Amino acid sequence: MFNTYINRFKKMIDSINSDIVRTYAHLDKQNSFIRKRKMPLSDIILCTLSKKGLTIAIELHQYFTQKGACHMSISKQGYLQQRKKLNYKVFSFLNKEYLEDFYHSTEPILWNNHLVFAVDGSKAEVPNSDENRAFFGECGNNIPKVK
Repeated sequence: MFNTYINRFKKMIDSINSDIVRTYAHLDKQNSFIRKRKMPLSDIILCTLSKKGLTIAIELHQYFTQKGACHMSISKQGYLQQRKKLNYKVFSFLNKEYLEDFYHSTEPILWNNHLVFAVDGSKAEVPNSDENRAFFGECGNNIPKVK
């Protein structure tokens, strides 16, 4: 099962580097993301997907450190300008491709033809009545009851 995740992530990386994703990524101009830059389209997408809610400077530093390019530096402004050119629909497209790959694999285990993601966490409370306390008993503390 672990290999299926690895294969799926490899397919996702291949998809991010494909020409189809490049066409989805164009926001206004068709010549966006053509020049070779410090942070190409694939890096912008991967960095955006791997964000953890930290500051942009820390996110960029962590991304390049995990990538193994600690010497690489890009300004926050440069990153934000490139990200501004990115079409948000590219993430919907990548999500759709990932889910199609997941559902067409042998990995998902279905229950009544559905995937189970959560269980109802509702609570039930027994009414605090004399009959219920007599039948079920009660928890108390060290302080005696005053009658």
